[in-house]
Formats: sequence, structure tokens, C-alpha cells
Amino acid sequence: YRFCPGTIALREIWRYQKSTKLLIHKLPFQHIVREIARDFKTDLHFQSSAMMALQEAAEA
Repeated sequence: YRFCPGTIALREIWRYQKSTKLLIHKLPFQHIVREIARDFKTDLHFQSSAMMALQEAAEA
């Protein structure tokens, strides 16, 4: 039995929309944020709560 085209994709979309867990791993996300921030200012430090807020906003 085969599903109609797009059925599996829609199922995955619904599953990810219901999910509250983060889809991007923390470390790669931090590397990207720090790399982007380094373009503007070299000696920036981030609180872990600020990094989490950025990631949650990016994945919203």
C-alpha cells in the first residue's frame, strides 16, 4: 500500500508543529550565533539564557 504524494510530508509537518523540543542542536546553533556576532564585535559573551532565547525565537 502506498500513501498519496505528500501524505507523509504532511504527517511530519504536523508532528514537528506539535513538538516543543528544539530541532537544531545547541552546539551548532551556538557556533553560528557566535560567528555572526563576531562580524559585528569580537569580544562578545552570551549568557546561556540569552542563547536559549535566541534559539527558541529562531525555531518558532
